[in-house]
Amino acid sequence: MFSATFPDEIQRMASEYMNDYLFVAIGVVGGASTDVEQRFIEVGRKEKKDKLLELLNDHGSTRTLIFVETKRQADFLSVFLSEKKYPTTSIHGDREQCQREEAIKDFKSGRRGILVATAVASRGLGV
Repeated sequence: MFSATFPDEIQRMASEYMNDYLFVAIGVVGGASTDVEQRFIEVGRKEKKDKLLELLNDHGSTRTLIFVETKRQADFLSVFLSEKKYPTTSIHGDREQCQREEAIKDFKSGRRGILVATAVASRGLGV
């Protein structure tokens, strides 16, 4: 069994069905790169869009990666931010590979300063 990610649920299943298995982790599991800044800001459900716009206005929108839970949320937020004049693209599992590559290219080049992504991007973008 091989995986780039290995959630707790899968680890439990592996221990139930596999005898004498070996778990190999490279780097810090769940750790972020030192050049990535992570923040946690608690806001109410109805305040999320306003808070996001406030953060983008205060800190800029260059090379901003936003993770969302669903494909629908990724598309919705990408359209919302584009309508607010923030060049945005999205990446998720329903997009064709060529569309994903184009989104990453636009993000890397700075043509689109914001990339909204589902967990498909959490496996590594190479950005």
